[in-house]
Amino acid sequence: MTSSTLLLSTECLPEVPGVPGACVFYPALDDAARAAYAAVAGGRALAVTVPYDAAQGYGNWFWGITPSALDGFLRVTGFEVERRWRAHPFHVTVAARPV
Repeated sequence: MTSSTLLLSTECLPEVPGVPGACVFYPALDDAARAAYAAVAGGRALAVTVPYDAAQGYGNWFWGITPSALDGFLRVTGFEVERRWRAHPFHVTVAARPV
């Protein structure tokens, strides 16, 4: 991917107290869960605010990840987070370097 600095920006979930590395598999959400996400999300998102649509393939959102889960993904793929920016609770940008 890179030999120097990786800048990664993604939508995320707030941390789940007591559950580091938490993730949510969006396609399995029921109507009540989708309604809760729709109350805070920034618009229509396939599999998050509206039902999963298999015909849309990767147009669907698949995983909601917390910042600690993102850190874990980066760590096991050989990166170390050097800096993190949070514009709001549902978005994170990280600068990471290969280790």
